[in-house]
Amino acid sequence: MDEETRHRLAEVRSLAEELQPEQIEAEIGRARVEAYQEGMRFAADYVEHGPRRSERADIPLPRS
Repeated sequence: MDEETRHRLAEVRSLAEELQPEQIEAEIGRARVEAYQEGMRFAADYVEHGPRRSERADIPLPRS
């Protein structure tokens, strides 16, 4: 993985950490922010480390 990709992944993780779901007033908004945050972390980990071989990928799913 090149340095630019590593830098972009660090930015994605940083953005995920900056999201503050507890500051969202509506419960649906809070759930969406949490799901978005989880998805961003998953994407960064997946790009950096690839799919997990020992288990099925734990892909975050939308909440209903």
